[in-house]
Amino acid sequence: MNLKNILWVAGGIALAAVIAIVFYGIGKNSVPESDENLRAEVEELRSTEEDAVVTKRVSQQMEDIAYQQKAMSDQQRERAEKQSQIANDMRLRAEQESRLAQKAEEQARTSAHQAELAAKEAEHQRANAIGQQKIAEEQRDEATRAKSISDTLSYRTLGKTLGASSLATFASKQEELSALLAYAGYYFIKKYNGNVYQPEVFKALVESSSSQTTKQMPQGGGVTAMCKLANGECVAVSNYGEVNYCGSQKVIFYNNDYDFRDVIATNNRLYALSFNGVICEILLNGRISSKQAQNFSVRTLPHGGFTKMIRANEDVLLLAGKKELCWYQLKSKRSTLIPLSKNLSTIMKNGKKYCLFYADGSYGELDETSKVTMKKPIINKIVTATYDDPSHKTLYLGCSDGQIAIIKNNKFQQYLYGHAQRITAMMRIGEVLISGSYDKNAAVWNLQKLYGTEHAKTKDDNSALKEWLTPAEYQYNGWPLCLCQAGANEAYIGTSNGLVQRVNISASGMAAKIKSNMKRNLTREEWNQYVNSSVPYVKFK
Repeated sequence: MNLKNILWVAGGIALAAVIAIVFYGIGKNSVPESDENLRAEVEELRSTEEDAVVTKRVSQQMEDIAYQQKAMSDQQRERAEKQSQIANDMRLRAEQESRLAQKAEEQARTSAHQAELAAKEAEHQRANAIGQQKIAEEQRDEATRAKSISDTLSYRTLGKTLGASSLATFASKQEELSALLAYAGYYFIKKYNGNVYQPEVFKALVESSSSQTTKQMPQGGGVTAMCKLANGECVAVSNYGEVNYCGSQKVIFYNNDYDFRDVIATNNRLYALSFNGVICEILLNGRISSKQAQNFSVRTLPHGGFTKMIRANEDVLLLAGKKELCWYQLKSKRSTLIPLSKNLSTIMKNGKKYCLFYADGSYGELDETSKVTMKKPIINKIVTATYDDPSHKTLYLGCSDGQIAIIKNNKFQQYLYGHAQRITAMMRIGEVLISGSYDKNAAVWNLQKLYGTEHAKTKDDNSALKEWLTPAEYQYNGWPLCLCQAGANEAYIGTSNGLVQRVNISASGMAAKIKSNMKRNLTREEWNQYVNSSVPYVKFK
């Protein structure tokens, strides 16, 4: 039941109650009362009725207001419900979107993890690929290196073979072909970074370039010593008393009473040491004889037996004999003997000290006060010849067994093996060392590789070094006893049977000379015969 019906029922009940009360009073008091009372009652009833009507109207208005408020309330409730529904929908949508976002985030994390794993795998695969590529490159490089080594060795061997072929054709008087083969041998050795001082190649260059000339001492005496003059010429002395110019063999002095063993040049004078105990001082002004006293003088020593001289200073010579030394003053002709306790094998000057090498392998040093101090041997061998090369801080010690010790920066470096007997003399020109020996050979050593790899560390290094330190040799009937530099790339070699040979020790110089004199190239037939048809043909001219 709604509010309006309730109000109508309440009004009816009130009206009925009023009427009942009136009629009840009338019936009870059958005796009429005064009109005033009745009117009062009627008026009261009318007033009550009016009040009831007013109340009803008010109630109806209040009901209307209530209905309006209810309608508004219903509208607000419906709106609130809608808003609540909308909010709920939005919450649900937000929750769904949140779940979707969480799922997407999880998927993103999963994807990121998978991507990270994929990246690591890709990096691993890339590293493996790089490793495999590196291995492949190393294998390729190794194969290339092996092929290069094989080709290098093959072509170096070819160079040696061509050198030998050149010597054979030269011996058979085929000089033009010999020169072509000599240059071809040099070409392949040089191109493949080999040692152009290989014996076969070097000898072929020497023969085909006509790079050696030989003179004989006029009296046939053995050439015991040589020295270089200020004008660049070289002088040789012999054990027959000869003093000659090396190139022309022009006689400077001759007296067979003397047995010259050493010679020193200073300004325009020569000092020649004779084994019989005299020093001949000779003016360099042409040929003289022993009767022309104005051109030479004889300085007598305490006794004979001296074989070597060292220039101590402008006025003093140090002479060495078998078991004694002697200071000799040129101006005063005074001499001071220094007896030794054992036999000498050779001596040399090193700065202000004099190195004494004894025949038993021991070693001592002599100072300017004539004091001899025994020292630890530089090497444990008998030293028979020395050569000091201060420009390279290197000392060469030739030994009685034919080996040559190289001392660099005061430290032993290595031995050179090539001679079979005692070393007699040594000299360095550029990167080439020349040595003479009692085995009747003069050896030419190419030291270029030695100073490029001072400390060989591998077997290949040692093998390569051994190849480079195989010397070319000049062979003689006598002993090569002395050496002297003749030019930038030339040397004089004096022998015990009286030969003075001038030799070119520059392989590249001799090859250039051969090439400049070429009149043709090898024919195809010659190339196929001496080189090989599989080797690409090369024109040298």
